[in-house]
Amino acid sequence: MPAILSDTPLNYAQAEADLGRFKRWIGSNPRFGEREVVRELKKYDHLCLLMSFLGTRGKPDLFKHEFEIQGVFRADYIAGSRNTRHFTLVEFEGGEENSLFGPGHTNQMRDWGHQVQHALGQIVDWSWALNDAQHSKTLQNAIGFTEFSRTYVVVCGLNETMDPTEISRLKWLSDHCTVTDTKVLFMTFEDLVLHFEGELDVYRAAREEARGELSGG
Repeated sequence: MPAILSDTPLNYAQAEADLGRFKRWIGSNPRFGEREVVRELKKYDHLCLLMSFLGTRGKPDLFKHEFEIQGVFRADYIAGSRNTRHFTLVEFEGGEENSLFGPGHTNQMRDWGHQVQHALGQIVDWSWALNDAQHSKTLQNAIGFTEFSRTYVVVCGLNETMDPTEISRLKWLSDHCTVTDTKVLFMTFEDLVLHFEGELDVYRAAREEARGELSGG
């Protein structure tokens, strides 16, 4: 069966409540594996929809956890906007000591961690499969469109496990990595929380401005 996307318009109030719960979970789990965090994020549909804004400004209304691509590869999450026809495909990894770097090292610098390398390999495979399936009825039925653009996102690791040089290396990777002209963003789980907070701040500011206009302020 095709992996039909869920049709759920973003509810900002619910996303705010979800964020509080997710931050408490992060605070009580100093280290965690991929399965644990994926299981937790599945509880927060409206919060996760905010990840669509990593790729487009259209209000997100389509998503799916564990989105299968041609029945062979699987993205942990996909979210997008029907209006912009842009989708953000996300690969989650763990928040562990060596998720981003190590334990191996050369020349006084740690090697990229296995989880980062695995995530990048996953995205290369997604790109290949999506290109190979671009005229597939199965993919068109799953997405809902014959043509769409996309952004890839890897969420992996924690800031506190990196030294300043490693933080710079991760930022460089995120700023410059593309796969077949498609942007690949790399972010830690703290970065993800900051993204959620930033999107909700924009919403709150717009809400307060609208209230001021209604009250004649």
